[in-house]
Amino acid sequence: MIETDRILYSTDPSNLDAPGQHEALIWQVFASHEMGINADAVIGGRQTISTRVPQFAVDQGHTSAPQGVTVEPASSKTLRVSWQPTAGAFAYEVFKRKSGTAGQRQFAGVPEHPYFDGDGSTTGWSHVTYVTGATTYEDEGAIAEFFGPAGLKSASDAAGFNELLGTEYAVRALSLNPNRQVGLSDLSAGTTVNSNIQDVTSVIKASISNPTIGGGVFEFDQTLRNDGVSSVDGIAYSPINFKIISISDPTVKVINADNGGDGQSNPASFIYNQTLASGATSSARHLKFSNPNSRMFTVSAVITARVRTTAVAANGSQPGDGTGLSSSAQRSTSTDVLTGIIAVGSGGLALVNGVDYLDIPFVAKANSFGVDGAMEVSPVATNTLPDLDLELRDAQGNVLSSSANFGPREWVSGMITPGETYVYRVIGFVNAPTQVTITSKQYFPAGMGPEDGGGGGASTPLLPTVQGSTALRVLQFTVNPLTKTVSIKL
Repeated sequence: MIETDRILYSTDPSNLDAPGQHEALIWQVFASHEMGINADAVIGGRQTISTRVPQFAVDQGHTSAPQGVTVEPASSKTLRVSWQPTAGAFAYEVFKRKSGTAGQRQFAGVPEHPYFDGDGSTTGWSHVTYVTGATTYEDEGAIAEFFGPAGLKSASDAAGFNELLGTEYAVRALSLNPNRQVGLSDLSAGTTVNSNIQDVTSVIKASISNPTIGGGVFEFDQTLRNDGVSSVDGIAYSPINFKIISISDPTVKVINADNGGDGQSNPASFIYNQTLASGATSSARHLKFSNPNSRMFTVSAVITARVRTTAVAANGSQPGDGTGLSSSAQRSTSTDVLTGIIAVGSGGLALVNGVDYLDIPFVAKANSFGVDGAMEVSPVATNTLPDLDLELRDAQGNVLSSSANFGPREWVSGMITPGETYVYRVIGFVNAPTQVTITSKQYFPAGMGPEDGGGGGASTPLLPTVQGSTALRVLQFTVNPLTKTVSIKL
């Protein structure tokens, strides 16, 4: 292809080694399909892939990266990527990757024929398509051979929405230079479908059926109905977490929670792995309580679910894979370890009236474009595993990323703007002081991080932690084992 272009469309017919008018574009197209400059033929059953281009292609003039990139569901199985038009661009290239896979190839090859990476490093972005005459693209899933697109997994179930939620997109612009060569911009800031975990206790109706008591165990079936979640689409997305945070009688404990919690020393979570549209009712979960003395008791619970939030346009840029003749890294990082102690949950005795939180602010360093935060926790005065969630917020309080796993580890990630203040908010359902450690890793273009002499570490002190408490909306269950009745009130 390169030689044919040089023969038919030479930039200098008097020079046999002069590049063709489409040489830079040809290199970029081949690299986008992992057949870049370091690619090689199959050897020993392994195909060597590459997404790098020669310096000639990199050096071509180009526009700035597209701005205002957003992603929203276009249907239950497709996502629509949109961006603002870039002056001077005649086309755009769309990329995607799974969130949290920066620096990893998206495809390992096929069984018995794995890929061998010919590049020293990668950003992890994978080519999706080229777009001309538009500033929007609807991702309908992979296309195999001559068949139509398979579609993404349906957003109506847990796995489907998590796939949509966990897909990150970026865009770059193609422009034509006076020398007839095509230049490609840096990638835009990455963005995903906006969502966060919210308290939906007041709009989820719990219904009880089949209460029984025997052998010191009280049990019943419970369903949840979405009576109108306030969000972009009114849907409560899986997983929906029914969390028992306190029980009035210390002799009564939950004995079959998904996370092993007992509702006394640690909240007891029951996960509904369903997505509930407005008005929809879940399948039943079976709740069991150890109540050896057959006492009346009250249970306080909160319900959380992941809901879609308004799309926020992503601005900024980040490097692509660039040249690949050396094994030098194409980005650098700077890691800070942030610590703090989240206090006893709302004074311990008043847990049902509130939940403690701990804000740990930090400043985005010079030249940074993204951040990951990984949290681990450990009790200070007890061996009970605490139940903590993690959010990444901007200075205006907008939730950029949220994590609510079962265990002691949470992870958030987001795009950041140098010089701006951001906050890790640790939300705790705890009954003892708990040590929090967050490993915060900021990302920089190659050669522009603090360890590269790029000034990434300049005047970015860590800010003090801030303690606080927020009010909870709780469901209160009054259980009477003798009459086998359960009453519920908000």
